[in-house]
Amino acid sequence: MKQAYDTLYKVYDNTGGTSDPYEYQLELEKLINNATELNKKYNYDPLKDKILAADAVKNSLETYVLQNYIVALENEIKQTLNQYQILVKRLDAYLIESVYGKMEERYAEDIPDKYAGRIKEVEDALVAADDESGDRVCTDMNVLSGYLRDLQTMVSEADAEWQQAVADLKKAIDDTKLKYDQNYSSNEPLNQAIKAATDEYNNIDTDERYSVIANVKNIRTDLDNALMKVEGTARRGVANDYIGIYDKLVKNFETYGSDKYSVPTSNVGPYLEENKEFADELRQEGLITYSLELLIERRDRIKQVEEAYNAFCKANEELAEEIVVGREEMEVYYGEQSEGTGLYKALERAEWARTESCCLDSLVKFRLNLRDSVSVTVRKYQTTLSNMKSLRISAKNKHAMYYGAADPDSEILDIYNIATDYIEKEEKNIFTLQAMVERLDTCYAYAADSCAKKETAIQAVIDRAKVLNALMANLEFGDKISNAINARYAMDARIAAITGQMEVLEQAYEEQLELYVEAADAMRKTVETAAELLERTADESLAGLLAQAEDMVGHLDPMEEGAVVYAELIAATGSLKGKVDELNQMLADNLACLHKALADAREDALSKHVFYYGADRESSEIMDVYRRSESYLEYTDTMAICLMTDTVSRCHREASVACSKKEAEILDVIGKSEPLVVLMADQTIAEAISRSQDALEVEDGRIPALEAVWPELSEKYKDNAALYDRAMLALNDSIIRAEALLLQVKDEALKAAVALAEGALSRADKTSEAATLYADLQLTTVGLAKEIERVRKELEATSIYKVYADSEEVPVYTLQGRFVKKVRLADEDAFRGMPEGIYIVGGKKMYIKEK
Repeated sequence: MKQAYDTLYKVYDNTGGTSDPYEYQLELEKLINNATELNKKYNYDPLKDKILAADAVKNSLETYVLQNYIVALENEIKQTLNQYQILVKRLDAYLIESVYGKMEERYAEDIPDKYAGRIKEVEDALVAADDESGDRVCTDMNVLSGYLRDLQTMVSEADAEWQQAVADLKKAIDDTKLKYDQNYSSNEPLNQAIKAATDEYNNIDTDERYSVIANVKNIRTDLDNALMKVEGTARRGVANDYIGIYDKLVKNFETYGSDKYSVPTSNVGPYLEENKEFADELRQEGLITYSLELLIERRDRIKQVEEAYNAFCKANEELAEEIVVGREEMEVYYGEQSEGTGLYKALERAEWARTESCCLDSLVKFRLNLRDSVSVTVRKYQTTLSNMKSLRISAKNKHAMYYGAADPDSEILDIYNIATDYIEKEEKNIFTLQAMVERLDTCYAYAADSCAKKETAIQAVIDRAKVLNALMANLEFGDKISNAINARYAMDARIAAITGQMEVLEQAYEEQLELYVEAADAMRKTVETAAELLERTADESLAGLLAQAEDMVGHLDPMEEGAVVYAELIAATGSLKGKVDELNQMLADNLACLHKALADAREDALSKHVFYYGADRESSEIMDVYRRSESYLEYTDTMAICLMTDTVSRCHREASVACSKKEAEILDVIGKSEPLVVLMADQTIAEAISRSQDALEVEDGRIPALEAVWPELSEKYKDNAALYDRAMLALNDSIIRAEALLLQVKDEALKAAVALAEGALSRADKTSEAATLYADLQLTTVGLAKEIERVRKELEATSIYKVYADSEEVPVYTLQGRFVKKVRLADEDAFRGMPEGIYIVGGKKMYIKEK
């Protein structure tokens, strides 16, 4: 284990476990700064990551952690410098071994500018720097890595371009041969050109000349020139067709605007602009370099554009006609308020499409939209007119229902007459008709609101009246409720009918409610009286009637469900009131008896006060209750009177208990003190006993009498009992000392004295008159003490230690068996330093005197 621990400690120490972390913190921070400067130069991502990781722990207090990051960062710095050298060497090698050769192979002396410029940029970056570092001009490793990727891409693209040139040549040969076979099989020059191109194509893989892209393209150019001579006439004819259509479109085209999202066939303006250069090129004399297939395709395309343009112009004219119609309809149906309407917006969109959109689909779409908007406007007019007519009839009916058909004037009839005038004059302005629709729809709102409020009001009265009449069962009141209900549904002059019937019903309701409330109040008062009476009587018959009445009291609100019927309320109140009157008379008789019982209890309490405390004493717990009970002689609450009578009857119990306790204490002390009168020969004890016995016979103020004699009696007893006890203890102690001496010597006189003392002690008992007298105990103790002193003096003269002469060591123990030490009995100082007392020496008891 020790070897393992030592090995582990060495590892811990080597990793900086016992070193001061501050030095490592400084070293790591310095290394981080150096690495940061280095990374600014080389921009190497792994080094940046190590710097961030080290920076996060540079304040760590763990030295081994700091040391690990120092080593890791130092290694990464070395790795960065090493990787930089590897990267520049790779670039140098790749330029020489791959890039220069590939560019010469594919482009000869005519390297494309994009490649030549990039190669030059890399070469400049790899020039040695003007310092002693040995680095290149460019030290950014990310930039150098990008250069390497660009060079690799450049080589790949050069090969791909050469392969594409070979593929294009093969396709051109195949296409030309197909045309030759189908159309020009008698044209020998073309046949020779095809054979020459085929032969050259077959030599591409073996002839070094054709590793250059330009040489491959030259083969195709020669083949295209031969085909161009054969197709010259046909190409010119198609080109002339294209030019003719193009010039016609240019001549007839009017710019309507430009819509970059429109389909190309309808966007003539941009199309003509895009193809102007192509048309100008076709106008030049000489052979046309474009293939016949391309020319035919472009001619067919411009024909489609021409057709689309003609359709566009036709759609524009049709849209213009629709716009004229739409404006006329808008004037008729909207007038000066047309702005913002759907038709107005449709006209705006149509105008925009006609003047600015160059999309055929837009022209057709907005023409159809405009036509739909006109149709919608007409339908809207028809719907609005129909609504106005319907609401006009409804308004007249509302006037009759609310005010009566016979009434010639109302706010409803005024609006009705205006609407009639619009119909007769055939008003078509939609806004005017809509305004009238709104007025017709709201013209009876005031009347409807007024009527609704009255209907709500009378319905509330009807509901209350129905509830109340269910309790009152009054036929006349029921007829008035029915009349009010009928008025609420009157179809002619409803407002006036409701107003009249509501006044009648409210008056009848108040009359019936007053009757019910009076009966309910009478019931409540009777219940309160009965409840008070029940607390005093606990009468079962009254309790039954009261419970029934209280259940009714909880249901005396005529507006609540389950309210008591009026007839039952009157009957229950009468029954309860009769029982209350009967019990009140009975209580009056019982109250007189209770007052007499209280008076008797008070007289008894007063006599008890005199017995226990004396007639001269004015205050006590008995007198407090006596005085408090005086007012109860006027009470009418039977329960309170009974409780007070019981309180008065029990008010002297505390005094009785206290007196009995004190009597028992005095009697106990008297019993224990009487033997001491004889034993102690003290006449004062007898006198105290006599006075205490007299106090036990007092009839006026016994408790004060007992309290007066108690201190003297108890103190006399305690003092004499203590003297007798001390005398017994003193005699007992003397006997013990004498017996200890008798263990060492034989003395008949001392033995006789001990026997006499033990006899006196055995008879000693302070609770018995026949016990040893106090004086005898004292005399016996003195006599025994004298004998003990005599024997001690004799022992000192003879010296107990001389009895033992041998020199053998013996053990010394206390009487409790605890070992003290070993001694040589022949040694005079053997027991020096030991406390005086009886010990067991050599198995025998021995009294040792302290030296």
